[in-house]
Amino acid sequence: IGTSEHQDTAAEQVLVYSLHKNTNEDLDITFLRPSMFPDWDRSNWGTPFSYFRYAIPELCDWSGRAIYMDVDQLNFRDIADLWNTDLQGKPFGMCWEADNWNGGKYRNTPLERGWYSDSVMLIDCEKAKEWVDEIHQIRDINNVGDIYKYTFFAKCGAPHKEKADMIHEIDARWNSFDG
Repeated sequence: IGTSEHQDTAAEQVLVYSLHKNTNEDLDITFLRPSMFPDWDRSNWGTPFSYFRYAIPELCDWSGRAIYMDVDQLNFRDIADLWNTDLQGKPFGMCWEADNWNGGKYRNTPLERGWYSDSVMLIDCEKAKEWVDEIHQIRDINNVGDIYKYTFFAKCGAPHKEKADMIHEIDARWNSFDG
């Protein structure tokens, strides 16, 4: 779970409660906090944890699966269902969000286009190795002013849905933007 150092404690508690309430599985939850990445320049990030999500495959020693979630979420389904989603051989599972988006500006009407949202991701850490840089490379890209998220999406062929060969579209209910 991507979170701040200490400012999101209530949100963390609510998300963890909602995850446990809706599953019988044992959950191994790690909070990705800025103190875990002390030498990363976060000055251009939208949140205190924006690009930590891309370090997950290496943090997992490039093996197994991981689910990433932003801290500002509520979960109403069994998270095991997301965990068991067939990625059809692809390294990443993300939701396609097509409503209310137009070139980076929200609008009041649904549009045909959209983007992949990385605020909830299912990751096959071994398969992700080819697509996600090592932690020090992610850190250094941000330090020279590039925005890693867009480097990552460009490498995967996104945001264009038809070109994103490395992203499997997961059920949009896993990341419903209701605002």
